[in-house]
Amino acid sequence: MRSWERQGGQAAWWPTAIVMLATFAARPAVADDADRPVVVLLVTADDEMEASAILDPVRAELGDLPVDVAIERMAQFPSTLPAQVSLAAEVAGRRAAAMVFWFDVSVPGQVFVYLAEPGGSRILVRTVAAAETVERVGSAAVIVRGLVEAILGGGTIGIQSVAAPAEPASPEQPPRALPVDPIASVPAMVPPADISISAPVGPEPVPAWLGLQLGYGLDFFSDQAKLLHGLDAGLLFHVHPNWSLFATYRILFDAEISGAGMDLDVTRHPGQVGVRFHWTLGDWDVGGSISGVLDYVTAEAASRSPALASLAPDPAWLGGFGFLAHVSYRIAGSFRVFLDEGLDVLVNRVEYVVDQGAQRTILFRSWNASPRLLLGLGVDLL
Repeated sequence: MRSWERQGGQAAWWPTAIVMLATFAARPAVADDADRPVVVLLVTADDEMEASAILDPVRAELGDLPVDVAIERMAQFPSTLPAQVSLAAEVAGRRAAAMVFWFDVSVPGQVFVYLAEPGGSRILVRTVAAAETVERVGSAAVIVRGLVEAILGGGTIGIQSVAAPAEPASPEQPPRALPVDPIASVPAMVPPADISISAPVGPEPVPAWLGLQLGYGLDFFSDQAKLLHGLDAGLLFHVHPNWSLFATYRILFDAEISGAGMDLDVTRHPGQVGVRFHWTLGDWDVGGSISGVLDYVTAEAASRSPALASLAPDPAWLGGFGFLAHVSYRIAGSFRVFLDEGLDVLVNRVEYVVDQGAQRTILFRSWNASPRLLLGLGVDLL
């Protein structure tokens, strides 16, 4: 009896083992998590609330796909598209990512979805335009899912594919509420404001190193000729994104003074060499400069009275330092309008006097501190 039980137990065990092995062999192979493609979402630490709100819907849309989602946070995005693509390529290389996405919500009512390939030579852009934030965020998440599915299926950026007509969904498996052909179309709920950029993106342009500025200036120079005006021309050498060396020369109208039977014309030839520091805030630049000032002053005197004899005044050199606050705005391309205001502090001054023996009349005396105002146009040449 015991022998029959052992044989019976063996007879029951083998069929079970065979079924388990067959079941195990029939199971599809599961890829190792380490082999799953990585999808990186770029977002800035101080980004607007809407861009950050996209992350959770995107992760939810990608939750059932065989990918790993990584969030890369940074202080801020570069201001130019080539620099953003270079950043995406660097992140893709460091994270070994198959796809890198980032979002632009700077235009009210729109979300731009950017996708860069790992090499960084091509990008694709999709735009969502909708009045409601929830609708924009949801549509952006669906677009990301569609693009990820397309790349996983062998699609590449820049190659349009024609989707086959969708088969009617069975009652047991209703279709997704927002169907997407990831490369050739956008979700049905998204308006047709959609663009695609697939041209190769070259290296980031080399910053200009030489600039030219031309402006109209006002100088407050003395009690007798409070306001002198004229043109100011200068060259700027950009040695760093925030630092420039400059040299300027002013062509001012003469100061004409009359008194005590004399007519006096004073001509100035001021030049400056210095350094400027500035911050770039979008299309605005703000900063300041410090410079050395050298002013060659000449004068011509003419007597209106036979009793007075005029002598040719000696030329004079004035020197000191200049301090200016600077603000500019880019109006088109590399053209900027700028406004500078500040002070020239001179260590010496010039004085022209009519000497009538018992009486001395000061016709002209310069100030040691001369305020300045300059409005002009600047452009980067090389």
